[in-house]
Amino acid sequence: MRYWALAADQRPDPAPRGDADLVPLLADVVRRGPVATRFSVTGPAPVAAVAAAAICRSVGEALRNVAQHAGVAGATVLVGYDDGRVVVEVVDDGRGFDPGAVPAHRRGTALSLVDRMAAVGGRAALTARPGRGTRVRLEWPDG
Repeated sequence: MRYWALAADQRPDPAPRGDADLVPLLADVVRRGPVATRFSVTGPAPVAAVAAAAICRSVGEALRNVAQHAGVAGATVLVGYDDGRVVVEVVDDGRGFDPGAVPAHRRGTALSLVDRMAAVGGRAALTARPGRGTRVRLEWPDG
């Protein structure tokens, strides 16, 4: 899959086209991630290539946040279906936090995930509690 076509005299391709199998793409993100990550898949996850790019970038960002903030050495990435949607979750059992207590200028990751997924027609949500870890849920409509 091609994410960007770059050459010295070309502008970047605005978005990948076609469809993609999300599972091998996410497996690569997990393999290259900064923390040990359990990868669990309950079925194939065909999505539009533009959604695959957004989901992969979001999972990579979530794993980097686990490495920086969770205080644990690992996470879990779950891929499956829920009510007609491909769902990808990044879960850690780290220190967690109170999202309501985070100053607006420090909400970059949560907002970037939400904005990135909304831009391709998907959804993202982040839930966390102090001492209970963090869960990032990414959804893409199937079909």
